Amino acid sequence: MIRPFLKSAGGKSWLAPSIAPAIVDRLRGGAYVEPFLGGGAVALAVAAERSGTVVIAADANPHLIGTWMAIRNAPGAVADALDGLRARGVDRATYLAIRAEAPPDAIGIAARTIYLNHVGFNGLHRVNRAGRFNVPWGGPGRRLPSSDHLLEIGRAVSSWDFYHRDACDVIAGVLGEPADAIYCDPPYEGTFSAYTAAGFGERDHDFLAAACEAAHRRGVGVLVSSRDTEAARRRYGWGQMLTFEKLHLIGARARRRGNGLEALFGSPDLIAAVAALAPQAQRRHDFADAREAMSAFWEANMEAIEGSDFSSPDRRIDRDRFDAVREKYDRDVRTFRQAFGLCVGRARTWREFDLETLRALPGLEEVRTPSPEGV
Repeated sequence: MIRPFLKSAGGKSWLAPSIAPAIVDRLRGGAYVEPFLGGGAVALAVAAERSGTVVIAADANPHLIGTWMAIRNAPGAVADALDGLRARGVDRATYLAIRAEAPPDAIGIAARTIYLNHVGFNGLHRVNRAGRFNVPWGGPGRRLPSSDHLLEIGRAVSSWDFYHRDACDVIAGVLGEPADAIYCDPPYEGTFSAYTAAGFGERDHDFLAAACEAAHRRGVGVLVSSRDTEAARRRYGWGQMLTFEKLHLIGARARRRGNGLEALFGSPDLIAAVAALAPQAQRRHDFADAREAMSAFWEANMEAIEGSDFSSPDRRIDRDRFDAVREKYDRDVRTFRQAFGLCVGRARTWREFDLETLRALPGLEEVRTPSPEGV
């Protein structure tokens, strides 16, 4: 399965292995439609599951959909432009300078979007009412997608159709392409939703649910991701649902994060097909949560770490070891068990992370609180 080239705070890479086979089995010559493309994890998984699938991908965010189109049309040019930004650096001053720039063409805009996505905080895409990107710097040590990765994405999406359109219009079929299956991953109600200047509020969720119900009654297979709330259960009462426990880590501080139930609503036959693969999805979900937990720890505490005097006996931090572990963390969850004990000293602010929540994740039961005596 191809990794998405964009980071997404609510990405569905963990669930794609269960959703994709269920969707592919539902395709009968019609298109697969994804009205909230975002990072595209599910769409990439569907295309990988069955070559030649007609994919209609849309999003209300013009910068995001423009980036996908540029990758489809000229992946090499986007990779070269991103290399130019990479050469300028990922420090705070450079990030703010690039954030304030307005590239004159689609290639430059795409490269800037990818740069901001990876160097900004937590993969968020947030704009103000004027439509200007305003996500803060995410901290040092950020890495950008490689040229090979962008070229791989370009090949994978070479036949996709991209649209900057309202999700309800796409679901209603105004684009003229008959659809067999639709997957929606809208901004969750009650959480961050400023992906566009207009936002995505309660009425938008109501309209989306009505459009999905109409598509279902036309015979289209529909799946919708959401938080498990009373409002969501009411809106999607026409279908069935599955739930997964999810560790939410958008907030920079531990007290603003926590566990919640994610729901998958939709057509009964598709829900049943996903349920058959749910144990596999849950295992991947647990692994993804562990990786996300570690990433959030570094990001939430990076400012304190960078501002620390690493020669101070109060810190007892081996900076070289910290840098080495941070490079490795996304390769192996096991590294986190070692990193926590080896690289975290006595700085109390670093321990705001919810260790009890972390210990509850499968495979991380051995995580221990750093010793007061240091390493």
